[in-house]
Amino acid sequence: MAIIIPKEYHLRKTLESRRVLCIDQGQALKEDIRPLRIGILNIMPKAETYELSLLYPLGRFYFADRTHLDQA
Repeated sequence: MAIIIPKEYHLRKTLESRRVLCIDQGQALKEDIRPLRIGILNIMPKAETYELSLLYPLGRFYFADRTHLDQA
């Protein structure tokens, strides 16, 4: 699954080096990608150090589109 983040996001290069597809808002609109919005409340004392632990599994997640099965 692609993660929509700003081009200058501080963890972007790290995520891309781990094969997570990172795109910006403009590219997502151009490619007509509909976002799945997820809210995360990170209350860890050093939140910045835990961001990769939250974003990496989301970026590597495979979402199977099953809408065609509901129409049968």
